[in-house]
Amino acid sequence: EMTGRIAIILADEQAALNIQQIQMRDPNLAGITSQKMARMINHLVEMGFVAKAKGKDGRMVYKCLAVMEAEGVDVEPYRYGANMQDTPSDFQKRYITEHPDYLKLIYGGKNE
Repeated sequence: EMTGRIAIILADEQAALNIQQIQMRDPNLAGITSQKMARMINHLVEMGFVAKAKGKDGRMVYKCLAVMEAEGVDVEPYRYGANMQDTPSDFQKRYITEHPDYLKLIYGGKNE
């Protein structure tokens, strides 16, 4: 239920939010520790619903991929956990070189 609440909050926001900002938007999330919130949000990242990046203040911020897609951003790299601040070369190294199975996810089982 709490992960669903987080997903709804992120889907309704145009800006990337940190954990404290997410908690302020739903009183039911206020009593949850930052560590547990991070685990729940990382589950959404792994499922391909949310992208994450380090904000200007050093805290992690999170944004819904559907919102990013509506803004015209190519969200395909983020579906597999790419960071919003990754450059194409970072993405190439981290997700293709280190994880060759990534190509199979993109090309439907064929390594192209």
